[in-house]
Amino acid sequence: MGRLLNPSCHKMLDLIHHMPRKCQLYDRIKGRALSNNRFQFIFKHEHDLIDILNRDIHICNMWTIV
Repeated sequence: MGRLLNPSCHKMLDLIHHMPRKCQLYDRIKGRALSNNRFQFIFKHEHDLIDILNRDIHICNMWTIV
């Protein structure tokens, strides 16, 4: 789960659409919007989640994802 820090500039649907591609987990991750600024990604395998958490800070369209 996470949230957008500036939802007026960073669109939720763009994040949900681009994050699986950016993480190279096309068929193993699904995203959904929980509210206007909160989102959730569901991973098929726990090791994929651990791999993502061990990477550097996540940035999408110049906005940091928390």
